Amino acid sequence: GMLRNHRDLLEQVLGPDAGRIEPYINLPAVKAAYARLLSRPDRPAPLDVQYVWRSASLSLWLRQVQRAGSAA
Repeated sequence: GMLRNHRDLLEQVLGPDAGRIEPYINLPAVKAAYARLLSRPDRPAPLDVQYVWRSASLSLWLRQVQRAGSAA
């Protein structure tokens, strides 16, 4: 699943790189959703998965756009 295959990425985008997405999301809510996923990886709540995955996707997209020199 997402945690098994992408945990390092999730730790990065919700940790040191969280400032990139903070203006666009409710970061405390997403971090809480991620904590719930970590505490119950065998029974993830679908909304928690969506919150975390969408936030990670946004972070990766913003990183790509910012590297290209475009304003996001």
